Amino acid sequence: MVFADTSALFAFLVADDRHHADAVRAETGLRAQREILWTIDPALTELWLLLRRETNRVLSDQLIAGLLDRGLRREPLQPESYTRAWGLAREWPDQDFSLTDRQAFAAIEHSRRHRAWSYDDDFAVIRLGPRRSRSLDLVRQAHPPYETPRPGLPAQAALGSIRPVGCAPFDLTRTKEARSRCAAGRYWVARTLKHNAQSRRAG
Repeated sequence: MVFADTSALFAFLVADDRHHADAVRAETGLRAQREILWTIDPALTELWLLLRRETNRVLSDQLIAGLLDRGLRREPLQPESYTRAWGLAREWPDQDFSLTDRQAFAAIEHSRRHRAWSYDDDFAVIRLGPRRSRSLDLVRQAHPPYETPRPGLPAQAALGSIRPVGCAPFDLTRTKEARSRCAAGRYWVARTLKHNAQSRRAG
């Protein structure tokens, strides 16, 4: 199982993000390996807020719901996660880790699953465990050849079930249409207006 950070999910969903190409390659590799992605509620809330800046509330809701409906696992934080998050701030006084990142680190440490998909440099810096000796195994992009899926296995894992084969991922490239069908005609591709985003940034 691989922890999915906000930065990775945003890069996968938003076609003009600077990490988008790497995110699509990484997702393809994770899907070929039948990996399962998991995350925590604070990361999803952070993702929603970022998407909301790019588009509208309804579409942001749909994108988050689509991730969850199509295989992204949401794991609850443990009661001690906040305590651990405060502790990480004290242990790393020279780093400006956000609360969401520290909660993610606490959840990863508690789960003992140290593989994470992220483009946030803080995930490369952090060291977990009582001796601060355990780095995260980061997924940033995948390189071919990918593992060939075995016949008879269901199409699942990673975010492959979010988009059928032949369809683009959620596309927020902000063209004139609010939404359109993918090439295979089987999945709605989310789009919004580019000038709206530019106006918000200018303001």
